[in-house]
Amino acid sequence: MPKARTPTRVAVTYRVCQHWRAHIFAKLNARDDLSVSVLHGQSIPGTKCINGDNLKGFSHREHFSIRVPFTKTWAVQPTIFSSLRELDPDVILAEGGSNLLTNFFVLLYAKLYSKPVVWWTLGELRGASYRGLVRGTYRKLVVFQERLCDVYLGYSTIAMEYFRKMGFADEDCFLAVNCVDTNRVIQQIAIRHSQAEQLAEEIGVKGLKVILFVGAFTQAKRIDRLIRVFASIQSEVPDAVLVLVGDGSSKESIEKQISKLHLEEKVILTGSVVENVSDYYELGDVFVLPGLGGLAISEAMAHRMPVICTFADGCEVDYVVDDQTGYRLFSDDDSEVEEFLREKLLLVLSDDGLRERLSKTALSRIETVHNVDTYIQGIVDAIHYAENKSIEAES
Repeated sequence: MPKARTPTRVAVTYRVCQHWRAHIFAKLNARDDLSVSVLHGQSIPGTKCINGDNLKGFSHREHFSIRVPFTKTWAVQPTIFSSLRELDPDVILAEGGSNLLTNFFVLLYAKLYSKPVVWWTLGELRGASYRGLVRGTYRKLVVFQERLCDVYLGYSTIAMEYFRKMGFADEDCFLAVNCVDTNRVIQQIAIRHSQAEQLAEEIGVKGLKVILFVGAFTQAKRIDRLIRVFASIQSEVPDAVLVLVGDGSSKESIEKQISKLHLEEKVILTGSVVENVSDYYELGDVFVLPGLGGLAISEAMAHRMPVICTFADGCEVDYVVDDQTGYRLFSDDDSEVEEFLREKLLLVLSDDGLRERLSKTALSRIETVHNVDTYIQGIVDAIHYAENKSIEAES
């Protein structure tokens, strides 16, 4: 009998290990050809950088993190070098620019011990400005780190375009369109259908048209845009309600805006919901992402919801097809975005036939084009390519 292949030892280096990534790492580790260890830092209270409480199904190690003064989410894990030495991985899967400072230790280890690095990134945010000393320096350091890596794994086709712009060889670039565990989401829908109906009664939205947002309450999400647009369509869609699921640093300003616009009876703030968030997605008629984000798009579409969005993390280009799965706008101008959101919300909410067609196509795209299986396969392909490339370079 042929000898069984030893699983490839993969060290995933991350700023923190959020709950939405845990299911992905568990799926990777469950494969016979991979052994996954996640090396991450400590949670940063008051931000979205919080370690999940569901870190099961894979090895993980939390490192002491030194916070960078005068920043919200910058931190460095200086002891990650010694953890990498102890693990002796075959391949390192490194979070990109978000983990900039720790990556210096990761890349130092990789170069000293000849370990291949897969750089996992969204590329470059469209519309982002890197002018000024701090942003300009950050951008130069990210590019410096990228060029020290061996393989490039992109969240979206936008990231793949970025790789080509940077001159990376096509064969070194892989696509894994960012998503949640869509299989798990679809299973949860079947399991919790009755609970979702009960929730609709409890929060008073049964029979109403629900505009949904799920995500962190941060300035980058631009929830203020959505609230202003919702206020502007009240007279035209009086049976619409806005449900905002999440929490974060912008919560107080959001509450003040709702009060100022006298929307307390029409906007529902649920607070943070992690487990059973599927129940809230089940209530939605249309999902709106008015600012940055991305993962929630795949979760909404898995729940048969059309998506209206603007610039996100790049994956919206792969998921949101105009007049098929929703609508998207390539702009970050407030007036343009708000007019677009208003127009598309009125269109979708006023036409039941259109909404049903978009809903069916949204789910179909998840089932047949981009989902957790295609996501996992893209990651696996990049890891094995990096390992083989390293072996060939040594021989």
